Amino acid sequence: MVIKKQMLKEKKRLLLHVFVLFFALFSFSSLVYAAEVSLVLVAPTSSSPQYRVSVKIDQADKLAGLKIIITHDKKQFEFVKSQKSAATNSFMHIANDKKDGQVVVVMASAKGVSGKDVNLLDLEYKSAQQDAGGSPPVLKITQCELMSEDLKEIPCSYYKI
Repeated sequence: MVIKKQMLKEKKRLLLHVFVLFFALFSFSSLVYAAEVSLVLVAPTSSSPQYRVSVKIDQADKLAGLKIIITHDKKQFEFVKSQKSAATNSFMHIANDKKDGQVVVVMASAKGVSGKDVNLLDLEYKSAQQDAGGSPPVLKITQCELMSEDLKEIPCSYYKI
């Protein structure tokens, strides 16, 4: 009788350990980190009348490819150009602005970049109206896809400015 009680106690203890382990694995597996891509606006100056927007990522870990779609009000602002940053100088890059009010940026490299608060590229916009004054452009990231150098998707979050 004593042996049965001990075996039952051990089974309950083992079951409790399995339950705790199972719970811990599923709880922590849902905490997936998403890289945050943001737009940082630099207002125009007298020497540079255009708006410069830096596209940054808070945490890059072997980031080797990206596709970002950024929209703006086509009546107020025009896309001028994009320029790679020092960190992404080895990347090939294309900025397509054929659709009014939208810029699609695609970048890729065989070797990824890593780091915190990495500047990926700079975009330039100018006022579409004759008077260059007024409010700064409202830009919104509508799509973001990131890829690591091992060709694995990196979760991405973003917001508008």
